[in-house]
Amino acid sequence: MPFNKGGATKGGGNLLTVEFEVLRQTEGKTSPLILANVQLSNSSSITKINGSVKILAPKFALLQNFPNPFNPETWIPYQLAQEADVTIRIYNQQGQLVRTLNPGIQQAGSYLTKDRAAYWDGRNDAGESVANGVYFYTLDLHGGNKYFKSTKKMVIMK
Repeated sequence: MPFNKGGATKGGGNLLTVEFEVLRQTEGKTSPLILANVQLSNSSSITKINGSVKILAPKFALLQNFPNPFNPETWIPYQLAQEADVTIRIYNQQGQLVRTLNPGIQQAGSYLTKDRAAYWDGRNDAGESVANGVYFYTLDLHGGNKYFKSTKKMVIMK
């Protein structure tokens, strides 16, 4: 994991804060953290620290659907920084609402894989297959006093 940021405080409290970029989905799980042979400026070296960290999704995010282009189904991945009520709306090029996906209230974490991401079968709310073309999907999140909205583009090719 690459080192992103560290800082020290004087006196009590946190003496060091370290942030890492998580390269694979591990939210909600405890992962071991071992630092060995650490040299801090203006300080003696530390030979080993053992501990654990709980990984959480860092922010709200809407990610690119997969596969894209697709026929006839696709998955829409997203991340939640905290528990939120999730709604995904799919629009055609004319801006008309085609389908609403409502996973409901979900816990903080990443919904990146086929078993967790939102699923769209390429049908409208009436159950009819939609035509080839470009569609837009919007993620609306309401969590506590936070609101998040983001839109991306996808293509159906039959």
